[in-house]
Amino acid sequence: MKFYLVTGIVAGFLAIYALSVVTGNAVAEGQAPALPQMPQTGIENEFYHAHADFKVFINGNEMDFAREKYDYKDHNIHLHVNNVYGGYVMHLEGRRALIADFFASLGIGFNSTCFATETESYCNGNASKLRMLVNGEENQDYGAYAPKDLDRILITYGSESEAQIAAQKESVTSVSCAFSGVCAIPRELEGADML
Repeated sequence: MKFYLVTGIVAGFLAIYALSVVTGNAVAEGQAPALPQMPQTGIENEFYHAHADFKVFINGNEMDFAREKYDYKDHNIHLHVNNVYGGYVMHLEGRRALIADFFASLGIGFNSTCFATETESYCNGNASKLRMLVNGEENQDYGAYAPKDLDRILITYGSESEAQIAAQKESVTSVSCAFSGVCAIPRELEGADML
C-alpha cells in the first residue's frame, strides 16, 4: 500500500512539472518564479503622495461623493470624505495615477467626451458640454490628467453660463493642504484623524 501511495505522489509531482514545462511556467533551478504583473494604468511606477480638492457638477447640481459607496474603495487611490475640513479630497498614494484611475476606483468613467456614473452617461452633445478646470484654468487632458498635490479640480457638465461655472470653480475647497501638511491646521482640529 505504501508503495502505491509513494508512486502516486511521485507521479503527481512529475505530471505537474511536465505541465509546467509544456506551458512555459517551469522555473530554472536557483531562480525565483516571476511574479504576475499588476496592470499599470498610471503614468509612472514611482512612489507618489498627493492630495487634491475636487468637485463635479452635472447640469448645475453638485455630485455627492460623501455617500458610502464612494468611501475608501482603494488604499492607494481614495477619497477623504466627511473630513473635518469639508469638501472632497482625492488621495493618491503609491504610484502617480491619472484622474481616470481615481474615478475608475469609484466605478465612474471619465474621458474627454463623457463622465459616466454607474447609472448615467453625460456626454458632449447638443448644448451640453463636459469641461475640466484645474486650478482655475481650462484643462484638455481630462482622464489623462495626473493630479498634483494641492490641485483644485472642477469637472462640470451641462450648459451653464461662464458666471455659473465661475461660481462652481470658487466652490471647490482648498483643504488638501491640511492633508498634505503644508498649511496650518486650525487649533480646534489639532489631533483630529486626518487619514
